[in-house]
Amino acid sequence: WAECLPLAFGDYRPLLEYLAEHRKAFRQALERLDRRYLVFVLNAYQSYLFNEILGGRLVRLASQHGFRLLTRSYRHGRFLYPQELPASLRDELAGERLSVPGFDSEVADPAVREIAEAVLAGEGIGWSDLRVRQFSGLRVHGVERAALVFPRDLVVGEPAHDELYPGRHQLTLEFFLPRGSYATLLLKRMEAVPLEATPPAPAPPAATA
Repeated sequence: WAECLPLAFGDYRPLLEYLAEHRKAFRQALERLDRRYLVFVLNAYQSYLFNEILGGRLVRLASQHGFRLLTRSYRHGRFLYPQELPASLRDELAGERLSVPGFDSEVADPAVREIAEAVLAGEGIGWSDLRVRQFSGLRVHGVERAALVFPRDLVVGEPAHDELYPGRHQLTLEFFLPRGSYATLLLKRMEAVPLEATPPAPAPPAATA
């Protein structure tokens, strides 16, 4: 830990200073971080779990209904998008909400619960681990998020020279998304490529009783 200190900055420095003196006191070290930051990190992890569950759901539906998937890699995995959905399935998914896992999540659909538990098992955790017992009062509550959203009032501008990056071009997009959706994921969808053109990701292990 002492060797990490020259690289430490901001809130990380007191954490690493503590670990340099108490090498295995991880919980006490984390308690030196702002509680709001810890909640932010846990919420980000919840979003990662949601993306994995949604990806598993799409893979299963694609196999059942025969539509193609697109993928866009990122540092910790990949995002999956349907290339084109059958009209009936599109209407069904447009109203579906998936669990953003928390210790108190209740997943009524057995097929979705099986996928969610496989994702958690792949992470080496269970639902109860999201209670974070090591920190008093720090809990990760489960919520739900739409499985599929569509941008409204999409307007695509004309390509133009990018004044910030000479030699490149820019494209202006205007659209509205439902509350809780992320514009960055829409942009990644525009960069996605067919799933068959990417190396397959390892399947999560099956959940055990």
